Amino acid sequence: MRSTIQRCVDLSIFANIYLFMNRNLLVFTATLLLGACSHPGNNISNTPLTTTSQNTSPSQSSTDFSAHCGYTTTIGQGPYYVSGAPLLTDGNLNYTNLPGDTLILSGYVLEGIDNPTPIPHAQIDFWQADGLGDYHPLGSGSVNDYGEKEIALRGIVTTDDKGYYQVTSILPKEYSRRPRHMHVKVRVEGKPELTTQLYWQLDGDSNRVTASDVNPSSQPCQVLTPTLVDDAFLSTYNFYLR
Repeated sequence: MRSTIQRCVDLSIFANIYLFMNRNLLVFTATLLLGACSHPGNNISNTPLTTTSQNTSPSQSSTDFSAHCGYTTTIGQGPYYVSGAPLLTDGNLNYTNLPGDTLILSGYVLEGIDNPTPIPHAQIDFWQADGLGDYHPLGSGSVNDYGEKEIALRGIVTTDDKGYYQVTSILPKEYSRRPRHMHVKVRVEGKPELTTQLYWQLDGDSNRVTASDVNPSSQPCQVLTPTLVDDAFLSTYNFYLR
């Protein structure tokens, strides 16, 4: 008959073998699970996801305000200014969905040129021709002089707390002898109103920007070259005020 001591030894050996086998089983199972979870086909990533709002102003630390042509040049408002345009809370100037190539214009309103300071809550009044070269309305006066459906591609955008603005529209068409352009009025409390124009020149355009359109010293800055990204033309312009 086996002694008590021998039975205890046998039980101890059995217990160690059991633990060893189960430990290997646990390790094997864990390895399989980790391999399945990390397989590229499952699209699982340990990198946190981040989102960026389309209308959020970019970091000013990465924005160079020193690259400019001096103060923004004053240019006449032309014959088709209509006062009382709507305030665009979403920055969409094409609120009537007219056909055309999408244009997204963004930038800052700044005070000074030696050490430019962003101006928050400045109002920027935009108006322009559509993709066929027509204004809506083809006239002047006040919005009260026209029906609601006659008003299009006219509106006011307000800069955010960092002086940043963004407006979405369509690329204006050249017409008569005028190149593609957008009319602008910038209003800041305590400062004279700035009236000016921005220009675009695309390959194949027949009407070119000349010195009679803008002050020659400011022409390089106020003639914009758009970049096509995801079916939208992107342009940037900073307004420099005295």
